[in-house]
Amino acid sequence: MASQLSHVINVSQFNRDNLRALFRNSSILKQNIKKSGKLDILNGKIIGLYFDEPSSRTYGSFYVAVKKLGGDVLSLNSETSSTKKGETLYDTLKCIETYCDLVVIRTGLKDSLEDLQSKIKIPIINAGDGDGEHPTQALLDVFTIREERGTVNKLIVSIIGDLKYGRTVHSLIRLLSNYDISFNFVSIDELSLDENTIRFLEGKNIKYNSYSSINDIIETTDVLYMTRIQKERLNGEEINEEFIERNLYLTQEILTNAKNNMVIMHPLPRNNEINIDIDNDPRAAYFRQMENGLYVRMALIQLLI
Repeated sequence: MASQLSHVINVSQFNRDNLRALFRNSSILKQNIKKSGKLDILNGKIIGLYFDEPSSRTYGSFYVAVKKLGGDVLSLNSETSSTKKGETLYDTLKCIETYCDLVVIRTGLKDSLEDLQSKIKIPIINAGDGDGEHPTQALLDVFTIREERGTVNKLIVSIIGDLKYGRTVHSLIRLLSNYDISFNFVSIDELSLDENTIRFLEGKNIKYNSYSSINDIIETTDVLYMTRIQKERLNGEEINEEFIERNLYLTQEILTNAKNNMVIMHPLPRNNEINIDIDNDPRAAYFRQMENGLYVRMALIQLLI
């Protein structure tokens, strides 16, 4: 498996076999970290974190992943690096390559890492590229479904909210296509699934249905994947906030119609689409999902180094 993956740029690099190996490794790391708190797998290694868009969970979990594996971190962003002086992403990465053994990048430039991967000598992990992909989020999402339900097959996955700009959504749909899954997409017209992803689904003959309200899908759903409306990516588009609140927000009242073993997920940050009263519901897995991100990212770093 190690020979196949030299970078993690998008989810098309993953198949059932390397996913199984990655998740097995993530589980082992989860147990070992819970037992001993810290390992020395990355002793003497330095990982670069370059984030030119804000992030709390992805940045925080990569930082802690490196530290818990016994490595060190070089942290840069567009405010603290020479990007401010007009340096290109390529030149910034050539600089990080000189000092580090691996680099984790979040950039606003969609698809920019495709082109750069062959020019950079150290492994690259894509931590989000504009509204393109967010492969490590999708990996931790699928790992979470596996941990919560014991399997990823034969499930109905309903994805709610911003399907157009949510890069998490684009990656998750592609990754889940490795399994026997059917999808429900719940959104408003302005934020419905992009053409690219629809072509992908149809090309693979994956079953999906589209709806405009969470009430339409709540009774049959196995995994409810909530997302926030990415207002920072709306190009001045007008959206009907009242309709969104009525139809794309999860309340305890709606949950009374859901399965007892349904899994509620959210890539976070959330706005108001999941009422915080739901946090105590045993079905609410989003904080466990966030914790799983740490172990999956540790397993990826270990694999690439």
